[in-house]
Amino acid sequence: MGSNSSLSLASKTSVKKTSKAIKDVTALADLIEALPQTHLNLCTLTQPALKNDEFIRLQKTRLRWWKSYLQQPVLLNTTGSASLDETFVEQKIEFGSPALGSEPFEVLKLHKPAVFADLQLNEETKKSLMVKFQRKSSWPCLVTSQVKLELAVCFFLTDAYFTRNKASVLSLHKALAPYAVGIVVEGSPTRMAELEDLRRLMSLEFKQSRIPVLPLSAPWTTAQCDARGMPYLIFLSDSTLEQGICGLRSRDTTLQEQVHVSDIVERLKKFLV
Repeated sequence: MGSNSSLSLASKTSVKKTSKAIKDVTALADLIEALPQTHLNLCTLTQPALKNDEFIRLQKTRLRWWKSYLQQPVLLNTTGSASLDETFVEQKIEFGSPALGSEPFEVLKLHKPAVFADLQLNEETKKSLMVKFQRKSSWPCLVTSQVKLELAVCFFLTDAYFTRNKASVLSLHKALAPYAVGIVVEGSPTRMAELEDLRRLMSLEFKQSRIPVLPLSAPWTTAQCDARGMPYLIFLSDSTLEQGICGLRSRDTTLQEQVHVSDIVERLKKFLV
């Protein structure tokens, strides 16, 4: 739903491309060209007198949403324009990176009411689309948003990627990371069996608390976890078995704090809010 005086409908459309095979991709621009196009569409019907307010509200909402997940929000650009026949105005949201080209990943449009008059519909259906405002019947105004999902994914990955000490790091927002935490075992060979049991128990506790945890079948190194965007790592060692203390490492700061295993779930919940 939109605001109190509007109605919103969402849909998803997909278009397959055959111009370039994935195996022939050599650059990011080629990858974007080869990927299928999936569009997330939002259509809002609003009263003509409130069209500008609704359009401005949508622009602010979408910009605020994009910026909340970015590491470099200053690279977000917006450009406005009107169609040649003046039937709509649009606002394009783009990422200021030459790697992604100039194609916008979201386009917002405000259509004039005349768009409904040109629809190939019978009169009864057209009449049902009319809205009353101040005792007068008129066509509603249409406000649309279209997001190109594949381009948006490339946009988030490009924004999050950087190198640290010659190693790749993907500083994804915690809500976008595929896993929130991984558990690394660093103990002596004689105590590995006990540490693995503790690792399985902690993994189960995270799952029960709905914290996405790296599967036990994927023993990634610290560098591999950083390169895949995992925000936090837990280190188990011999001292964990003796004192109950584990290490909690942040991907972004690389700092590691000491936390008791009984407190680790609640500590992570606070970080992931």
